[in-house]
Amino acid sequence: MIVRNPSWPTDARPFRVFALPVLPAVYLVALRFERSDVGTAFAIGHVSHLLADIPPAALLTADGSALTFLFWPLLEPPAYESVDGISAGFMQYSMGWYEWAQLGLALGALIVWYRDGMPRVGYV
Repeated sequence: MIVRNPSWPTDARPFRVFALPVLPAVYLVALRFERSDVGTAFAIGHVSHLLADIPPAALLTADGSALTFLFWPLLEPPAYESVDGISAGFMQYSMGWYEWAQLGLALGALIVWYRDGMPRVGYV
């Protein structure tokens, strides 16, 4: 069982912001091994994941205070609500339009993958 300190962020998202200076180093190493495609893919993946961590509410309301978790430990992380367990948290959760859109996107990707013959499933 993993026990988390409630004063810490719940995952490693903040380290993505501080890893941005590493991108040129990764790209230079990839160039050294003549694999610039890998360096480019790493940079695109890293930056796109960082952008995906921005909560939709922050974009819709232009509320920058919702982004402080990205800059922890320099900025104080937002307060997290305490939940009495996974089942209690699940019962409090409700899906809005954004969550339904994300679920539809994931299901659509799974359908395309299945209809394409489930490539790479042999490696799993």
